[in-house]
Parts: sequence; C-alpha cells; structure tokens
Amino acid sequence: MKKALLINHHNPFDSGTVSHILFNSHYSLTTINSIDIKYLKLSEIKSYNLVCIFGGRSSANDTSTSIKSEFIFIEQLSKFKIPTIGICLGAQLIAKFYGSKITSNSLNNSEIGYYDVIDPNLKFFDKNSLTFMQFHNQGISNHKSLEILGRGRFFDIDAFKIKNMPFFGFQFHPEVETQSISRWYNSNNEKISKHKHKFSKILKDHESYNKTNYLWLKKKLLKISS
Repeated sequence: MKKALLINHHNPFDSGTVSHILFNSHYSLTTINSIDIKYLKLSEIKSYNLVCIFGGRSSANDTSTSIKSEFIFIEQLSKFKIPTIGICLGAQLIAKFYGSKITSNSLNNSEIGYYDVIDPNLKFFDKNSLTFMQFHNQGISNHKSLEILGRGRFFDIDAFKIKNMPFFGFQFHPEVETQSISRWYNSNNEKISKHKHKFSKILKDHESYNKTNYLWLKKKLLKISS
C-alpha cells in the first residue's frame, strides 16, 4: 500500500479533496501539524510515496521555529527525491527553499476568488480546467530553479515544478471544499474589491468548477506519486 504524508498548518485541518482522493485510491494517510515536523525520523520520511504541504496563515518569510523546521524538512525531501506537492503556503516554502522571493504584489492586495491560470502549460493542465480558487496575499517570483507551469493574474507564478526534482507547487487551491471557503472567507477582513470577490460569487464559482478541479487534481496526485 502506498503512503502519503499530509502537512497541516490549519486548525481544523483543511486537506480538502486531497485526503478523499488518496483514501479512495487506497493510500495510507498520515497527517501531522507543521510544528511537529521536527520529530519525523529520516527512515519514516523515506517511506512515503507522496508528501503534500498545505496552506496556512503564516508567511514563508517568517523566522519562526516552525517555518525553519519546514525548510529543513524540504531539504530532507529533496535528498530522497520524495514526490511532493505544495499548495499556497506549501508552494511558497518550496519555491523559497529553491531561491524564489516571496512578496506582496505591487498593489499590496490579496487575491481571493476563482481565477484562470495564465499562460498554462497544456501538457500539465487541461484546457477545460484552468480556473481555480485563489486565496493568498503573497506570491512567488520566478527563479532559474523553477519550470513555470502557469502564471497568475496579480502574482508572477501560479504553478511550477522544480527542475530535476519531483516537487510541484500550486499557488491556487485545487483541493478546496465549501466549508473551507466559508471558514477562510469569514476570517478575512479585506474589503471586497476586484481582487476579492463576494462570498456569493465564490460559492457559485465553486459549484461550477469543483468537479473539473477534482478530476484534474486526482489525475495529478496519482501521476506525481506513481
């Protein structure tokens, strides 16, 4: 049986459809809070077929013990070339480890709502599944270590692969479920603008795109961990 490790930054844990997909695909799942990463043994890390690092309120630029532990963890994953997917904060942590800068955009605004991936690599994305939930106020700059798979509307990089490594980063949230959207949205105080859609619009868009996002994510998860 294949094994997947899910790294959590939220309370409650928001693994969304990732855990459903992997469980239904007969993976053994282990979930751990990011603050406990330092307790993982190398022998355990080597045993995983897939690692998913999820989003959170922290910044990859923080100097906390927890964030420092995650960079050490990413170094260990790279040593063993464990297939890894980072989502939002998880993607930013991977990108920063490999040299990218994590910054706010020129307008200093968040991006909250369903937006298309710009200039997608159609060998990686499906042309009929390019619209994903964005929920972030920092983004990833380009770096020579990144193979760009898609660009963002307000931030430079929306999806990437680390060259010569089975590491992928998604700034967007392909895994998001209705409960997560509600919880995140209600905890965000930014005013509604062209960068932050109304809650009702996001829910309507979620209903429209959830199925195709699920099918795309399932295909990617199973292929990356194969």
